[in-house]
Amino acid sequence: MGLWLLLAPSPLGVMLPMWLCGAAAGLLMPNATGLALAPYPKIAGAAASLLGFSQMGIAAVAGTLVGHLLGETPLPMAAVIAIVMAISWWSTQQAAPANCRGAPTS
Repeated sequence: MGLWLLLAPSPLGVMLPMWLCGAAAGLLMPNATGLALAPYPKIAGAAASLLGFSQMGIAAVAGTLVGHLLGETPLPMAAVIAIVMAISWWSTQQAAPANCRGAPTS
């Protein structure tokens, strides 16, 4: 089905994956924000503003990139989303302690 959605761009083929990404972000972002701010209770306001600035900055760069690459198909949008998701996954793997990544504990 994913291959059909990729090869046959249609409103459903674009909106369904975008809805899934949006729903996942809506469920994850409040938890991620709470986890990001937890180590800094005394400067939570500054930490929250830095987090918001980072999110908006990344979104601006990704949106500009999609705008410049966009042609007749939604493939550039899907590619940028996939790249940003891969970078996000990689960065969480780098930031997580070894015992959170499934490494054996003694």
